[in-house]
Amino acid sequence: ARKNLNYSTNTHKGRQQSNTKMSWLARISRQMQEVRLLMCQTSQGSAGARSFLEDNYAEIKILNPRLPFLVREGPERPAFLIARYDNDVETKLSIENDTPQQILEKLKQLTLEGDKHPKTLESKPTDADIIQLFPDDPKNITYYSSLYPYTLLDVPNPDEPL
Repeated sequence: ARKNLNYSTNTHKGRQQSNTKMSWLARISRQMQEVRLLMCQTSQGSAGARSFLEDNYAEIKILNPRLPFLVREGPERPAFLIARYDNDVETKLSIENDTPQQILEKLKQLTLEGDKHPKTLESKPTDADIIQLFPDDPKNITYYSSLYPYTLLDVPNPDEPL
């Protein structure tokens, strides 16, 4: 049985997700320096925030591995989503009693709002974001970083038999 691949959508926990969702989710770390989610561990008003974390946290971190995504829990704490942009500019939105989908829309709103804020050097792409394959030796992939450059050796060549 051949699996039918649809490149326009991904499924996560049975939900359809479009590539446009993926594109703005992957831009969060380019637009923000930090995301904070404040909530209560038990209150009904934070139930949507807890569900949002369960459904979306892993995907957000996979797409933005260097983004600090802080979760702050406290008793009877109202639920808020806070974005910190460059130059320590912060935007705080209430997510009390919101559904996970509403919280995702608010995160998208905060991400798109990041386009309006001036960028500092900490938001610019760095060499650490570049992986390069050398054409003269396709078995060596070098990862460039100003902190620790290294080379992964003996990457299998797909043209060679196993």
